[in-house]
Amino acid sequence: DINMPEMNGYEVCAALKGDPLTLAIPVIFLSALDDVRDKVSAFAAGGADYVTKPFQSDEVLARVDCQLRVTRLRAALEQKNRELAEKNEELRQAWRSTEAVFSTLSNVLDGQVLCDKYRLEAKIGMGGFAAIYRARHLQTDQAIAVKVLRPIPGFDSWQQLERFRLEGDSMMRLNHPNVVSVFDSGIADSGIAFIAMELLEGRTLAAEIEAVRPLSLRRCAAILEPVCAVLSEAHARGIIHRDIKPGNIFLHVGADTDGTTVPDDVG
Repeated sequence: DINMPEMNGYEVCAALKGDPLTLAIPVIFLSALDDVRDKVSAFAAGGADYVTKPFQSDEVLARVDCQLRVTRLRAALEQKNRELAEKNEELRQAWRSTEAVFSTLSNVLDGQVLCDKYRLEAKIGMGGFAAIYRARHLQTDQAIAVKVLRPIPGFDSWQQLERFRLEGDSMMRLNHPNVVSVFDSGIADSGIAFIAMELLEGRTLAAEIEAVRPLSLRRCAAILEPVCAVLSEAHARGIIHRDIKPGNIFLHVGADTDGTTVPDDVG
């Protein structure tokens, strides 16, 4: 109630809401005061509901039941959120651990030979999904690029391998001057999943934008035209590129035209 002997309902409610032990308990006001300002003051003090006198007991019990159900649902949701936060923290810890392991591993892969065909010479790039190495085809002595799968916490290994395999297959299905050429893909005896592809010389569109800003409209059109052309070709073959961004568009110095290619994550 609001007007009680030597007590003020607003103050009692505020005190209950200020104590961690009673904070979550819903407070229902039951008062003869029916002015809107009284009700607003009750809610401002932390009240969950307000019933005016005279009242019917069934109505009060129904409101109590409703508040208890809401409180229990809120408690269950908060528990789920805590569990989710713990899982996310575990995932972040796993990611940091995996990142450290892969970073260390990727730095010692120089000189590693995959499938008796490709010697990794130097790491030239690192992304969220893979590391890129300058490599050498041992039979032809051709300089190539090799993309090595990195583990992703939260994904089963078969899911990662399947996605990586589909990427290689999709890239080999595309025959377009603005798609990086893929020669081979597989899993080495050491367990390293890889894609062997054409080695490009130049820099990404992201690096270009950072170095030369703003890009002229003519330059933008020259870059976008081949990107749109290769995406159209991919879509015609039922392939969807799910990560089009400046970091995945490469400006190849040795290209005949503008040199725009889309080397990463086709499909």
